[in-house]
Amino acid sequence: MKNIFITGASSYLGENLVDKLSNHNVYALTNKKPIRKSKNLTPVKLKLDQLNSFFIDNKISTVIHLASNSKSKGEENIKNLIDVNVVLGNKILISTRNSPVNKIITSSSYLQNVTETPTNIYSLTKQIFEDLLRNFSEKNGIRGCSIQFGDIYGENDSRNKLIPYLLTHENSEYVKLNSDGMGCFSPINISDATGLIIDEIESSKKLEFEVKIGFTKIITVKSFIDKFVSIRKKNFIPVFNETKVSKVVVNNFIGQYFLPKINLQEGLKNL
Repeated sequence: MKNIFITGASSYLGENLVDKLSNHNVYALTNKKPIRKSKNLTPVKLKLDQLNSFFIDNKISTVIHLASNSKSKGEENIKNLIDVNVVLGNKILISTRNSPVNKIITSSSYLQNVTETPTNIYSLTKQIFEDLLRNFSEKNGIRGCSIQFGDIYGENDSRNKLIPYLLTHENSEYVKLNSDGMGCFSPINISDATGLIIDEIESSKKLEFEVKIGFTKIITVKSFIDKFVSIRKKNFIPVFNETKVSKVVVNNFIGQYFLPKINLQEGLKNL
C-alpha cells in the first residue's frame, strides 16, 4: 500500500482515478471545487510551503499532479495559466526534495507532441512543466513520468467538452458547432486514461524520466462526429462555424499511438 499525494482530485480524471485507488492511502490537495468523499481519500488544506513537511510526516512515496488550468486559454489570461500550470507544479517539485517521494506523475497534452509549435498558451505551459519535471527528475534521481493524454471521455462527464455536448444534443435535428471542424481530435476512454496512471503507480521502472503516450490516432473533429453519428445511430446534421477557421495542425508525431482497451465503438455505445 502506497501513500499517494494528488492534486486535481476534483477533476473528471482525478475523481475517476481516486475511485480506482482503493488499495492506497490518498491525500488530496483541496482547492475551490469540493472533493468527492471516498473511504481511502483524505482532503488536505495546505500552504505550498508546508508541502515538504507533509510529504515527510505522511511518508508520501508518489505524487500525482493533475491540477491544471485549461479554461483561460487566451493571452489575456497568461498569468493564470502560468500560476497553475507552471508555478504550482514547480513548487510541488521543489517540495519533494529530501522527502520519501520517489515518483512524480503528471498529466499533459498530446498537442505538445503532434504540432510544430504549441497550438495555444495552455499547451505551451504544459510543455514548460513537462520540461521542468524532466530536468528535476534527472538531476535528483527520482522517477518522473509525463502522460500525454488525448481527448478523455466517458460516463458521467459534465465538462464543457465536445462529447458531452454531442450527447446533450444528439436527438436534435441540427447540432451547431463552434468551429470549422478541422481541428484535431484524439478520443481516449476514461478507463484507459486512469489505467495508464495506475500502471505507472505500480511500475518498478527506475528510469529517471519518461514521456508516455496516452492518445489514439488523431482525426479531425468532423471525422469524429461522423463516427459518433454512426456508432450512436443518430441522424442529426452538424452545422460548423466556417468563420472560425481552425489553426492548421501538422501531425509530426513519430512513434506508436496508444492502443486502447476500450475501442471507440464500445466506448461511445456505453455512454
